[in-house]
Amino acid sequence: MGALLEQYEETQHTQLRRGELVEGTVVLVDRDEILVDIGGKMEAVIATSELQNERGEMALRRGDHVSAVVIVPENAEGRPVISINRARAEIGWRDLQAKKDSEEVVTGEVVDHN
Repeated sequence: MGALLEQYEETQHTQLRRGELVEGTVVLVDRDEILVDIGGKMEAVIATSELQNERGEMALRRGDHVSAVVIVPENAEGRPVISINRARAEIGWRDLQAKKDSEEVVTGEVVDHN
């Protein structure tokens, strides 16, 4: 009974939230999906379309370390869906916010507008 209680408590601490930044290691790359071990006995899914280059080649390999943002905490198969592209954007925004907070001057090139 004690082991079951510990297992339950462990799963309660690993509940993911939409928008949460997670770290993990790529454990499988195939043509349909990429599986990432994000700890807590969980594997998350990344759509391969997110990481293919112009020639359809994958930018990730098994064993690569990644940062990603949780898009869906649990899909129909019970796995979290994560995005590396959104993580890159989130990390960039956090970096800019830290620079703004410290009143650091930021230089850049305007590439578009909205």
